Amino acid sequence: VVLRPPGRDAFLVWKGSEWIIFEDLEITGGSRAGILVSSSKHILIRRCVMRGNRVWQVQTTLSEHVTVEDCDLSGSQKEHGIYFSTTDYPIARRNRIHHNAGCGVHMNGDLNEGGDGMVTGARIEANIIHDCGAAGGAGINMDGVEKSLIVNNLLYDNRAGGITNFQCNGARVGSGNRILHNLSLIHISEPTRLL
Repeated sequence: VVLRPPGRDAFLVWKGSEWIIFEDLEITGGSRAGILVSSSKHILIRRCVMRGNRVWQVQTTLSEHVTVEDCDLSGSQKEHGIYFSTTDYPIARRNRIHHNAGCGVHMNGDLNEGGDGMVTGARIEANIIHDCGAAGGAGINMDGVEKSLIVNNLLYDNRAGGITNFQCNGARVGSGNRILHNLSLIHISEPTRLL
């Protein structure tokens, strides 16, 4: 287990770390991430409150089996609440993700990082995601995501879309995704008269 001392990230889980649990913590004030997980696996982040970390509340890269559950994640000034980057089998469930400048949950396969350039086997389930995307990015953003399940999420008042699936940095457009039983309500900034 390697946990680097505070710097840009409040917690940095470094290469080759496994089986770490973050539980019942309040994490604020990281100049980049609340928790950043790099090239590690089987990391559990549970019942944490993260707010006001500048870029991301949770960010992962080139990792696998990272779970974020029952957390409250808010106030990213620059980007996303959760950012799974080229991470396989990530799980985000029962989180409240809100008031982040970018996406609520951003999943990004990225060939430039190494690996296969995809996010495979994600499970994004039963999250409440609202008031994200003022700087761009959907409530749930999927770039190069495949064989994943997006289910039972409530999304509302997100400024740049509900759920998106596309290819930008990912190796390819993802296939084999199941997007089921989500409710996405559109943000309306001005009253609309229906005729």
